[in-house]
Amino acid sequence: MRLQQRLFLSAAVILGTFTGFSLDSGASVQAQEPGWYPYVIARGQDREWIEATPIVDRMNRPFHFYGNTIRRSYFRGSPALLPRDVAATVRTVVTAPRFGARRR
Repeated sequence: MRLQQRLFLSAAVILGTFTGFSLDSGASVQAQEPGWYPYVIARGQDREWIEATPIVDRMNRPFHFYGNTIRRSYFRGSPALLPRDVAATVRTVVTAPRFGARRR
């Protein structure tokens, strides 16, 4: 085999391996992880519920780095932040209804 063919084949195998792991890594875990709580600061009954719930069973909350990290580590086996986590945080903050907003 020529050098170019070997390099191409090696690159294809490496790329395929990483792509396969990255596609599979979230598929089985995603269903087990808690969803996102829409507010940064919980109030009233929500606050009481959150405080009474073990940290791994709570919903993820925007900007609550410690709790979110503990849950990622528990459910995924790694506390690493993935791009989908950043996207979920931004989406939750942007689309959450605001406290005190008037309903029409």
